Amino acid sequence: MLWNHTTLPNPCRSVPTAIKPVVVHAKRATLEDESKLAELIAALPDPVNMMLALANRTGLRLGEVCGLRLSDLDTIPKGFLTVSHSYANPLKEDRRGVGKVKKAPAPVDVAEALKMHVARRRLQGAGPDDLLFVPTKTSKRPRANDWRGFKKENIRDLWWAACKTAKLVDDEGKPIVTWYGSTRTTQGTRAAKADVPIEQISKSLGHASTEITEKHYVQFQREDFHPALRLPMLPLLAPKKKKAG
Repeated sequence: MLWNHTTLPNPCRSVPTAIKPVVVHAKRATLEDESKLAELIAALPDPVNMMLALANRTGLRLGEVCGLRLSDLDTIPKGFLTVSHSYANPLKEDRRGVGKVKKAPAPVDVAEALKMHVARRRLQGAGPDDLLFVPTKTSKRPRANDWRGFKKENIRDLWWAACKTAKLVDDEGKPIVTWYGSTRTTQGTRAAKADVPIEQISKSLGHASTEITEKHYVQFQREDFHPALRLPMLPLLAPKKKKAG
């Protein structure tokens, strides 16, 4: 008898929502100090420095930056990059693996900023479907698969060293800001401060809803009202001039 299989209601679901414990996510630190960002970028080797600059301006996840292909730059003249991979895998949003592609805002000077790097990759024989960013040295932590791009642990080690150089560490020597916080969270927060509509911020980050964007990525809440909500009222009360004749 399969006594452990039951059709009775799930006891966890019977607990009223009002008394369920609430998970509180700690706010992720951002990096809006451009001088500190420049120090971090200077402390990172090629091409990781370019990867950080690109991620800071576009809000791409680390895996998405690592998974960029040369062909993803073809849409730059249209004002955006295409993103279709997270490392060697489909996007996080592409749960069914159907080849979903999303758009990310292209920095106005991204073509010029990556010009020399792209030329170097093409001289190395890279084609449209090849990775935009690859390590210049063989990894000390090889994997069994044929992935030739950057790995998360590679970036982590370089990040810790760069944060130490830029003095962005706590008393224990741990970074006070993460790669994720200095890129994706910073991009969302910076855009919100510039009064970019939350719908556009959410779309640029590839979120399914603005609720996710506001709750976890935008570390900013306006304390005053937008000028568009504070239009003058005197023009409405001014006496109208009578027409002559």
